[in-house]
Amino acid sequence: MSRELFLRSRVGRRVVGLFLLCAVAPVGALASVSYRYLGRHLEEQSLDRLRQGAKTATVILLDRLAYVANDVAETDSPSSATGAGRDGIRWAAVAAPGIWRPLFGPVPVSPPVDIPSSATARLSTGKPWVSVAPGPRSPVLVATRFGADGGEAVVAEIVPERLWGTAGVNSLLAEGIDGCVLGPGQVPLHSFGNGCPESAAEEYVTAANTVFLGYEFGAPSWQVVVAESRADIGAPMAGFRRRFFWVTTLTLAIVFILANIQIRRSMEPLDALSEGTRKVAAGDLAHRVAVRSGDEFSQVADSFNGMAESLDRQIGLLRSIQSLNEAALISPVADGVLARSLDTLRRGFPDSVGIAARRSARPGNPWKATVAVGNETREATFRPTQDELDRLRRAVAPTSRQGLGELDHFGGLGIDSGWHVTVVPLSSQDELVGFLAVARPGLPFDSEDCARVQSIAGQTAVALANARLVERLDEVGWGALKALARTIDANSPWTAGHSERVTAVAVRIGKAMGLDDTQVELLHRGGLLHDIGKIGIPAAILDKEGQLTSEERAIVQRHPVIGADILAPLPIFAGVIPLVRWHHEVLNGSGYPDRLVGDGIPRNVRILTVADVFDALTSERPYRAAWPAEEALRHLEEGIGSKYDGDAVRTWGAIVREAPNGNWAATLPRFRTGLEAVESRG
Repeated sequence: MSRELFLRSRVGRRVVGLFLLCAVAPVGALASVSYRYLGRHLEEQSLDRLRQGAKTATVILLDRLAYVANDVAETDSPSSATGAGRDGIRWAAVAAPGIWRPLFGPVPVSPPVDIPSSATARLSTGKPWVSVAPGPRSPVLVATRFGADGGEAVVAEIVPERLWGTAGVNSLLAEGIDGCVLGPGQVPLHSFGNGCPESAAEEYVTAANTVFLGYEFGAPSWQVVVAESRADIGAPMAGFRRRFFWVTTLTLAIVFILANIQIRRSMEPLDALSEGTRKVAAGDLAHRVAVRSGDEFSQVADSFNGMAESLDRQIGLLRSIQSLNEAALISPVADGVLARSLDTLRRGFPDSVGIAARRSARPGNPWKATVAVGNETREATFRPTQDELDRLRRAVAPTSRQGLGELDHFGGLGIDSGWHVTVVPLSSQDELVGFLAVARPGLPFDSEDCARVQSIAGQTAVALANARLVERLDEVGWGALKALARTIDANSPWTAGHSERVTAVAVRIGKAMGLDDTQVELLHRGGLLHDIGKIGIPAAILDKEGQLTSEERAIVQRHPVIGADILAPLPIFAGVIPLVRWHHEVLNGSGYPDRLVGDGIPRNVRILTVADVFDALTSERPYRAAWPAEEALRHLEEGIGSKYDGDAVRTWGAIVREAPNGNWAATLPRFRTGLEAVESRG
């Protein structure tokens, strides 16, 4: 085995991985646990330090506010204001309702904050009040009672350095700790170091402490927030990480080299097994693996060769079953299924004669069989007795026999009595519907051959059952449409057969115009159902001999909408609804119910309209006699472009005028619904 192949070998990688697991995993696990423990310990120490720093800063901040408040309180009369200012106070002024009088410093023109009534009451008792003025600097203000009567107050702005200190001088926080003080509403009042972190919280260890100002200063609480970067906390671990990485890398390299040398020699049989696997996967089922190592690899090679032989036998059956399954989808008719089954038998048993037979759909008719010999097929018929069919139905499993056995009386199959034959009945719902048989001279069929025929027969029986179900469902569906169409036409004796005649004409026009099968099918269904809405029209109006009143005409013109509403809840008729709703629409927009114009009317609807008008004109009505076909065609041709589709009218006109002996009805398609009424009218 080459080194490159060894590196790609899963077994080789697994063994090397085992060495690595035994040698490196314990050390790595211990180092990882220690690393995580050390990291957590450093973070916990940092957090304790930060919490203590936040508490200390809170105490200092409260003390400084108290000192400043005492200084402000000493400015209790105008005579005490020297104008030179006081240490730690930026400016001071006297405030009262309607009064704002500077004492010293750069006093603002107007009060920076309004003193609320609660603060006024507090100041009158001699207690200080603290507030934060709005603005980019967020200055801190302290107010105390001014004078003995308590009617006025001294408002002063604290110099920031008096509260927060400066870098390295009287700072609230120790050097190297980042943090900030947040006022009411999280307004930043002051920052230390790099301030409060703005990036993701997981990159920092943070602590906070609340500065309660309510009791001493009658103000909302502040908050001291301190933080330290996890990168700074983990800095002592950087050296440990580097050493751990290099030790681990060196260990892995040594283990890998030793494992590569020792294991590669015992892995050579895997080369042959891998090559054999690839060839079998590529379809070369005749390939065999030769391994003589005398160990478990030899046993694996023997099992592999046995598997390849079994696959070689079974793959043919699987392909046959696949082909038969395709037949159930591609050929949903019984004859198509049997043809594909016979082709499957022929591929599976190329030197044999294959027979596929099925009973007639009508009782009493002879059975039909297709016999395949090589690439040629021939048809045969026979009439088995009921007793013979019962014996065939009771056959439990196929076996190899000489001659057809219970099928010997089937003449015309050409099976010699000395040939070996296996026969499998085809049943559907306990009904014998056919059989498959394979016959050949020479060697008998073994159990595996019989099982293959049995499997093909089982799939064939299922496919036949599906085909019969599809045929019956199709018959039921078209029968229901036909019954519904006749129910519609039965609403009036004058319209008997109208829907079927319109359908026949529309389908004939559609096919002549080159419509695809889907559109022709829609014409077929739409023609049968186009007047379903007349169920909702009183028969007295439909059968009226004289002209309809405007009210009666409006009632009749509702039948397309009624028909579309009837079909709307049924998804299977979704494609038919446009034909039902719009078959009275005409090109110039004078139709009903939606007054569609031109190309807004689908082509298959325009075709149905021509068929409907033609049949209406050439049929007897209580208010007029039937028109001759030529006169009806002239009416349609006069409306080309204004009412009727020119292609549809010209196509139908050509069909009628070219019909032999003028019998245009004979040119119509003969489909499931029947055309007895058309042919009777001629």
